[in-house]
Amino acid sequence: MTQNPRSEDGSLAVDLIICLITLLKHRYLHSVFERIAEHPINKIDELLPWNLDIQSENLRKVAKRP
Repeated sequence: MTQNPRSEDGSLAVDLIICLITLLKHRYLHSVFERIAEHPINKIDELLPWNLDIQSENLRKVAKRP
């Protein structure tokens, strides 16, 4: 069994976490940029990360594709 030499000090796990956080930030910002022009200013709190359901939104988009 081959071990990844980076896993001994945990740096591989840190790299994976950083990659995941970067991906989530990208998806969140993309979603906000798609909506913000049409979104009412008095409901801007709806665009906060904890108020958006980006995963469900992405699943709906995929389901609509031919």
